Amino acid sequence: MQNYNDLYPGNLAVINSLLEEIRTGSIVAFTGAGTSMPTLPSWASLIKKLLKEALESGLMDEQLHESLCKEPDDFLYVADEIYRCRGKKQTKIRICDIFKSLNSPTRSHEAIVASNFRKIITLNYDLGLEKAYASKFSEHLNPITSENQHETYLWVNSKETTLNSLILHWHGHINKSDSIILRNNDYIEFYEKGVENKNALRTIFSQEKVLLIGFGFSDLFIERQLNAVMQLLPTTNRHFAIIGVPEETKLNCPLERRKYAEKYKLDVVFYPVKKIGDGEDHEALQEILTSIKNEYPRQIQLNSAQTTDNKPQTSNNEDNISYKNSLYEVDGRKIYCEPNLRLHRLNNENDGINKINLRINVSDITTSDNNYTISSPHEFGLTNLGARIYSEVLLNGYKVIFRDARGLPNYAKKIHQESDFAKINQSESITIILDNFSPLEHQRLLKSLKNSFQKARFILLQRALPSDEVENEDFIDIIFQKLILQGLTRSDIRTVISSLSPRWDSDTTSAAVEKVYSDLIQLCIPLTPSNVIMYASVVCKDGSFVPVSRLHIIDRFVSEALQRPSDAYTESFNYINKVDLFSEFCYFLFEKKTLTSCYMIGIHFVAITKR
Repeated sequence: MQNYNDLYPGNLAVINSLLEEIRTGSIVAFTGAGTSMPTLPSWASLIKKLLKEALESGLMDEQLHESLCKEPDDFLYVADEIYRCRGKKQTKIRICDIFKSLNSPTRSHEAIVASNFRKIITLNYDLGLEKAYASKFSEHLNPITSENQHETYLWVNSKETTLNSLILHWHGHINKSDSIILRNNDYIEFYEKGVENKNALRTIFSQEKVLLIGFGFSDLFIERQLNAVMQLLPTTNRHFAIIGVPEETKLNCPLERRKYAEKYKLDVVFYPVKKIGDGEDHEALQEILTSIKNEYPRQIQLNSAQTTDNKPQTSNNEDNISYKNSLYEVDGRKIYCEPNLRLHRLNNENDGINKINLRINVSDITTSDNNYTISSPHEFGLTNLGARIYSEVLLNGYKVIFRDARGLPNYAKKIHQESDFAKINQSESITIILDNFSPLEHQRLLKSLKNSFQKARFILLQRALPSDEVENEDFIDIIFQKLILQGLTRSDIRTVISSLSPRWDSDTTSAAVEKVYSDLIQLCIPLTPSNVIMYASVVCKDGSFVPVSRLHIIDRFVSEALQRPSDAYTESFNYINKVDLFSEFCYFLFEKKTLTSCYMIGIHFVAITKR
């Protein structure tokens, strides 16, 4: 492994300690600008580029440009001046355009996502890590930022990592220009006013083992936060960093290592950085990361549908059934709350009447040997509940089939020709979940299934209130426990509110819960998961509880319910894109010598812009 120990004595010992931590999967990678170079600019190069563009476009005069260029160490102040000349929103959009130029990931990106890091936090705006992961593992990752409070909370506090919580963009990313953090006021709002962000960063460094990669310590606010956090840590709580050193710099290694150890609790691996024109070459960093990847590659976990060593082999339906596919989304994150299942009638009436209306958990159903009928009105999400039960049974390692009763034949011979049932041995234990089951229409189907699979247990999902007349002579030997899927309770709504705004205090959460519950009841809107989540998302808009009027809520409720899928893209082709398109087309006609057409289109274009 390339360790550059000859240039920077002590590197070898640090790398050996680092590799041991990576081997155990306990390291969180924290990446900086160096991982995206030389394809994308460093912070200093970005500021210089924005300054040059402001001068060339006439937004900044030469005298101001010259003065700002003499401030090489105060990038935050320079960024403030760029915002003032160019505009905050326009500057952020331009930054996104610059970082969208990354067409393919760097070698560093590829090595990081392919190494055995538990999760990754990055200061970079680009999506190089996501591109690298998609290329390597054929899986799409949705980038998340600190604006996504629920995902950030899970990322910071969860010890388990999933695809949805692997990469956190701490200072924003190119798909959300408003999330970009660049100038002085951005940092103040993010760290000083947004106390939860400061606390989250402290939690990361106090509870995790972190490896800083390509991080130059030129980000003053991050450097300040790290220093404040690290100084309080015990000496034994040691993190790691891979830090670039300009090739021409003569480094006093013992002194530098002591400084990083005392000030930041970091053991450092140094590497040489070459100068290439106005940019930097971090090829040495790529070599170190590639060696780490080769030593300890990322292990992709088997999904729940695959066979485990200590459980029976599962049987998959042809369709990829998952309750997560239908969960309601708010700000790009999926919200789930436990269904309100109640016991309607017992198998044995002697079990006691006190158990009637007892709440039943999904886990009680998936681990039981009982047969169940679950009844509810049409809009209460019964199909998604069936998918959840299917997923849990499958995850427990047992065979399960989930089918719509309306699409199955009534006779045993034809049932065995169905692909799902053809794979099942008739003497095997299996759970059969039938959606849209009707006691009147599907009696023969149930009898055929019972006769064909002697060890089958049944979960029947019925779009109606439960009836005491379900049993009849055709399948009298099957005893069912009857459950009702009811509307959500205040406790369930509190779970939803907590998911939407996890950092609220108890009093604020309680006020929001009462607002959602009482308004929906008074407006005669069913307390279904989708209704509650949609209503709660309006009440909790922008992360703050706003007790708006019911009239306003209903207006939002109806408008969002009737929103077309295409409405999400209304801003994707804005006036800037249109100006660029017309300009490009006119220039194309000009080059083709079609002056008349170019003139006419130009007049039409001016008329449109004046409107």
